[in-house]
Amino acid sequence: MYIMCNSTLRTLHSGRKTTASLMSDAGVSYEVIQMAIGHISDDVTDTYIIPDPQILTDALNDVYKSVTPIDH
Repeated sequence: MYIMCNSTLRTLHSGRKTTASLMSDAGVSYEVIQMAIGHISDDVTDTYIIPDPQILTDALNDVYKSVTPIDH
């Protein structure tokens, strides 16, 4: 997997983080992600999921499009 991705980070931890993050970005359910990376605890699983910055930015922009500015 690491060679195919041309990655220099070759640890089990980095592989789990990458896998969990990519699965989350692809919309895979939380429970399936937990099974894939071998963690049952939500607290531990949460530390492995790092959202794609663009997906996070787009989601926040979508939220704020629906907010009406307050006139001062």
